[in-house]
Amino acid sequence: MSENYSDLPNIDECTRLEALGVRAAESKDYSSALEKFSEAIEKCPGNPSPYNNRAQTYRLMEKITEALADLDKAIEISKGRGKSACQAYTQRALVRRLQGKDDEAKEDYEKASNLGSSFAKMQLVTMNPYAAMCNKMLHDVIGKLQRDEAIDLPLNFFTEPLDPCRVLGRFSLPAISSKFHEVKTSIQESEVPEKIHAWAKDEAAPKISEGWESLKNFVNAEVAPKVKKVYNAAVEGPNYD
Repeated sequence: MSENYSDLPNIDECTRLEALGVRAAESKDYSSALEKFSEAIEKCPGNPSPYNNRAQTYRLMEKITEALADLDKAIEISKGRGKSACQAYTQRALVRRLQGKDDEAKEDYEKASNLGSSFAKMQLVTMNPYAAMCNKMLHDVIGKLQRDEAIDLPLNFFTEPLDPCRVLGRFSLPAISSKFHEVKTSIQESEVPEKIHAWAKDEAAPKISEGWESLKNFVNAEVAPKVKKVYNAAVEGPNYD
């Protein structure tokens, strides 16, 4: 994802002005930031970086039309390649999601992901309806197991090919998979649903509960802070390079 604009005329002055704009934006002096970024663009219009930074400032000021124009320009100048294009696609995807244009946002996230953005990859996962459905099912089933409630199964559960996602989301414990296949072969028995619930209560629930607290502690201590940091940097900014 390398890019090199060091040979452009006035690039050093452009970089200096950008740095001043970054400091102004970090101090929430957005008017001064816009002024410095605009000067940087005037000095070196072939550099996409100040367009990205000015777009981010416009976003913080809720000037969406101006932000999109700068992001389009950054993508045009960078020819959709390199770090600047990656940042521009990510920013534009964020704006399009806020506008309710999820299909266009997904296209931009895919392009940013291909350019190496881990944030874009994470957003693509959250936008996947099948993944969202599976995660919801997993959450619901685990909740029922913890509350010792019966697990409701659709009428066609025993007549269609087993889809583990419909049962326990994307949970792939070997014990769960093998037991469900075992029960599947016993569909002629009238007590099959009761067997499933008994197994879920007596075997699956304890296995899940064993690591439940440690998993929550790990997520809260290790995962959540990193996700929050990435999200804040990408959405709330400013995150100028």
